Amino acid sequence: MDNELAKQDLLIVHGIFKKLDLPLFLMYGTLLGAYRDKQFLDGDKDIDVGTFGEQNKERIWNELEHEGFVKREGQKDLKGQTDFISLHVNRNVPFDIFLFKDCGEN
Repeated sequence: MDNELAKQDLLIVHGIFKKLDLPLFLMYGTLLGAYRDKQFLDGDKDIDVGTFGEQNKERIWNELEHEGFVKREGQKDLKGQTDFISLHVNRNVPFDIFLFKDCGEN
């Protein structure tokens, strides 16, 4: 993964979530690299982020698409089987965006 392109894409995603007034947090290897190494982990192949509110999936996707992100192949909607749904998108680097249920969601 190209670290400069990853940083650019992460800043774009951060801007989208800020525009939508949604929280955004790093997850998995992306979080570990930021915390431990202050950079993306060597060998990491994607960026993992999360937010709350499954109902925001379409709003998020519309903004991502507007910024040039595309859906990656193999995306599965696991709604009802897990406590989250995910968007797998790509611009310059792959992103996994996990949308967790709010406590008040059914």
